[in-house]
Amino acid sequence: NEAHLRRTLDNYAAIEWLNTNTPKDAKVLFYDDVRGFYLDRFFVWADYNHSSWIDYSSLSDRILLTKWLRKERFGYALINLNQVWSSRFANDTPPRNREYEAFNSWYVNHPDLSANSQDWRKPIYGAAKSGLWKPVYAKNGVLILQIGDTP
Repeated sequence: NEAHLRRTLDNYAAIEWLNTNTPKDAKVLFYDDVRGFYLDRFFVWADYNHSSWIDYSSLSDRILLTKWLRKERFGYALINLNQVWSSRFANDTPPRNREYEAFNSWYVNHPDLSANSQDWRKPIYGAAKSGLWKPVYAKNGVLILQIGDTP
C-alpha cells in the first residue's frame, strides 16, 4: 500500500509530488536513480552511463544542455541525493532533511565534483548554480528541480 511505499522507497514522496503537481505531459529526468515505476509521467534515466540518448559531450555547458532539454520538452529533474551520498560522500551527514544544503554542497559548490572526470555533470551544476534549474521539492533525500527556459 502507499503508506508502505512512503516508508520504504526514498523517492516515492517525490514521485507523488510530480504526479500531483506537474502537467500530464511533463517529462522528467532521473539522476542517481532508476526507480520510476510509480511515476505517471514520461521519464528517462539521465546519468551518462544510463543514457546515450543525451549527448553530454556536445551539450557541455548549462545553456546548451538546458536549451536541448527544453527543446525535447523536459521540465523536471529528480536527483536522488541518497545515492550520491552513499557512493561519494559517506563521510558527510546524510542528505535526508537537508536536501538543499546537500545539493548545494555536493552538486553546486563542491570543487572536486566540478573538476573531476565526470564532466557530464558540469552543465547540471552550472544550470543549478545559475538558477536555470530551480529546486521545487525536497523530501527523504530526494530533490526535484524545475528546468527553466534559457535567456
